[in-house]
Amino acid sequence: MKKQNFQIPKQYNFTLKEFTYSAEYGGYLDITQDQFDIIMKLVSYLMQPIRDKIKVPVTISSGIRNWELILLLRQRGYPASTTSDHLIPSKVINRQEFKELFHDDIREYKLFASKKLNIENPFGSGACDFEVPSYNGYQMFDLFKQLKKELWGKYNQIIFYPESKSKFIHVALKRGIVFPFNISSV
Repeated sequence: MKKQNFQIPKQYNFTLKEFTYSAEYGGYLDITQDQFDIIMKLVSYLMQPIRDKIKVPVTISSGIRNWELILLLRQRGYPASTTSDHLIPSKVINRQEFKELFHDDIREYKLFASKKLNIENPFGSGACDFEVPSYNGYQMFDLFKQLKKELWGKYNQIIFYPESKSKFIHVALKRGIVFPFNISSV
């Protein structure tokens, strides 16, 4: 299969490498067109608005993950979730498929996707963890509080991790932006 050359357009302050690199994995994760499309939504709905708001560089510390990386992180003692929004499905169901194949029944889709298609997280909407190198912990917490209000309706999760060394923020796209059904948690 020919390798795709996906690129985030230059009008954004991010590169695809930032979302696909993992030091723990030892390189870049390969992605599908559907995964790239979700990364682009993550950039346009959440990350670029954050970057535009603060007007200083943002460092992505964790982007897309695959099952191998989740298992590796867990082996190393990191509590990586097996239902993480970092786990973007390689194929994302569209509205017509959801209606025709699963009769608009989210439970039917979840069962089929996890058991028959072996999709680790059929609801992975795209997530990343980021830090602002020029911010201290208090500034990161203030940013977190502002983003909770300003990005309302665009995220599934927004979590501040003050106990970590880097004091990072985790953001995940609202599932209704990615999938043909609107769910907040499954």
